[in-house]
Amino acid sequence: MKMKRHYGIKALFLMLLSAIGMTSCNGLIETIGGQLLMYGSPTANYRISGKVKDEAGKGINGIQVVVGWPMTYMENINYFRPIDTLYTDSNGNYSFSETMPQTNIRILANDVDGEGNGGKFKSDSINISNIKFTGGDGSWYKGEAILENQDITLKKE
Repeated sequence: MKMKRHYGIKALFLMLLSAIGMTSCNGLIETIGGQLLMYGSPTANYRISGKVKDEAGKGINGIQVVVGWPMTYMENINYFRPIDTLYTDSNGNYSFSETMPQTNIRILANDVDGEGNGGKFKSDSINISNIKFTGGDGSWYKGEAILENQDITLKKE
C-alpha cells in the first residue's frame, strides 16, 4: 500500500513539473523597445563607414567610435547596447562590418586621448533609422545595408 502511494506522489510531482515547464515557454518571445526578440530573430549584414572630424572638417585620429543600438525599456528608460568599439585612423576614418538583428543604430564618438590629436573634444553621436536593405528574403534575412559617409563632427570643449 505504501508503495502505491509513493508512485502516486511521484506521478503527481512529475505532472506538476511538466505543467510548469510547458507554461514557461510563453516567455520565449518578448518585446524590448519595440523590437520583437525571440530565438532566430531576423538579421542583416551591415557595412558602416564614416569620418570623425573637427569643426574645420579635418579628420581626428584616435577617436573612440562605439556602434550599437538604442533601446527603450518601460516607455521612458533609454538604454544603449554597444556592439563594437573601434578607433579612427590617422585621417579620422572608421569602418564597421557586422551581422545583427537591429534596424536602428547609434554611433557614438568619444575623445579618449584628451589633449592629444588636436585638443579635447565633446562626445557626440548620430542615430540611423529607416535603413534601406538590398537582397534578402523579406523576412528572416533582411539582406545587406551599406551605410557610407556616416560622418560625425566633434566640437572642442
